Amino acid sequence: MRFLHYVNGDSALHRMDTRFKLLCLVMISAACLRGGFVSLAVLSTGAALLILTAGRPRLFLPGPRFALPLAAVIVAVRSLTTAGDPLVAGLPVTTAGILQGLRLSWRLLLLMVYGSLLAGTTRTSEIQDAVRWLFRPLPFVNEGRVATMVGLAVRFVPLMLDQAGETAAAHRARCGHLRRNPLSRLSSVGMSLLRRSLLRAEDISMAMEARCYSETAAAEVDLRSSPRDWMYLAAVAALCTPLLFAGP
Repeated sequence: MRFLHYVNGDSALHRMDTRFKLLCLVMISAACLRGGFVSLAVLSTGAALLILTAGRPRLFLPGPRFALPLAAVIVAVRSLTTAGDPLVAGLPVTTAGILQGLRLSWRLLLLMVYGSLLAGTTRTSEIQDAVRWLFRPLPFVNEGRVATMVGLAVRFVPLMLDQAGETAAAHRARCGHLRRNPLSRLSSVGMSLLRRSLLRAEDISMAMEARCYSETAAAEVDLRSSPRDWMYLAAVAALCTPLLFAGP
């Protein structure tokens, strides 16, 4: 229930400048999407070290009830739809598809972990200020609008996860999980979650309108970096550059 929520702390990752966190996340994401199994193993080791230094590791990892079925579905779909030598004669399951599915699911879960590290160690207001600062030099880009969209997404995704857990718990309390038809169970939970999400989005929009929110009225924030932030950025760049050119 605390996944993707901000976790108060005083680790090096908490104290790091948010602008440098975003730049590091972009480089790590590019290396993750580009790399093969060796690159993913290196990035997974880095993620494990960051989680240990940030404290309370369970809060930065997706639950196994979500991660394992997601990985299983990806591997199953890729193994059935990828051409190659069949793993077992007479079955449409290929070895190349299984390897591609494992690599794709590993990439997705690793991106989720690094995203949770950013969201769990950085306040939403700090992410908005950093996005506004990074997009300000770009022409024809409304940095205030982009920062608002990113801030709302960072706030809304954890709320949707919380609502999904509450909806599933209410569904079980009403013995909805005893229905034999899995589509009926899924539609019941899904429609309830969709309705609550739309109502929450409407409440947020009305609250912003009632407070006369303006994307151009944000106060200027003095963002300052330290030599330690530059050292972290250089270390991530030195790690990700060879992984980008290593290939899948």
